[in-house]
Amino acid sequence: MSSSHTTPSEVAFNAVSVNYGPRRALDNVSATIAAGEIVAVVGPNGCGKSTLLSLLTGYHPAFTGTGTVTVDGEDISTMRARDRARKIGVLRQHTGPLPDVTVTELVALGPQKLSTHQVNRTLARVGLDELATEPVAALSGGQLQRALLARALRHDPTLLVLDEPTNHLDVQHRFALMELLQDLRVTVLCALHDLDLAIRYTDDMLLLAEGQLRAHGHPDAVLTKSRVLEVFAIDSESVTTARGQTHLLLRSARARAAGE
Repeated sequence: MSSSHTTPSEVAFNAVSVNYGPRRALDNVSATIAAGEIVAVVGPNGCGKSTLLSLLTGYHPAFTGTGTVTVDGEDISTMRARDRARKIGVLRQHTGPLPDVTVTELVALGPQKLSTHQVNRTLARVGLDELATEPVAALSGGQLQRALLARALRHDPTLLVLDEPTNHLDVQHRFALMELLQDLRVTVLCALHDLDLAIRYTDDMLLLAEGQLRAHGHPDAVLTKSRVLEVFAIDSESVTTARGQTHLLLRSARARAAGE
């Protein structure tokens, strides 16, 4: 696969608090994301993962809050929509119904026209160049997710924001997608539910709970036994293989109580 020559972005959340009406979704979150890293945002449902990612795609009109979010030192709230779309590629959790188009047309669709060369180069980055003329409806789940990722990459962004990109994928395609992200050489901020996948493939981790940042750092340091129990109410054990690969083994509170 070919790669882009863009310089990855640095992201900073500075004392960010967000409210949906009376409910506080994020509470005084501060974190800096280093350029070029793949960063997992993890936590229980409703902890603020999607809200945090949404701040990078333009503030939602339902939000009220304080603090700043910057990308390469520029406040995201004052960035022009056109510039934000070029700098930040987005893959949302819910894409909605897809149009009756080919893979090429899916990537090319949009207000800013792409040349045939740009589309072909983007499809090559995700390994879909041989399926360029296929209907989107004919793609497998893994191929479809790569096609949507290609659409997020269409303007050579320096930052990718991915909300649950491995949802609805089988194990093989989950691994393949995460390995693809490692090859892209851009900054990636992605919400993940699969903690073992996060610990295996990401460089950095934000752990959220009840809208607060409970931990930030290398996944091995963030997902400690006591912290996983506190935040997720599950027992865990970190195991390192002979090849140096760390895995997180999980069991429910019920299994723990039964001595399994």
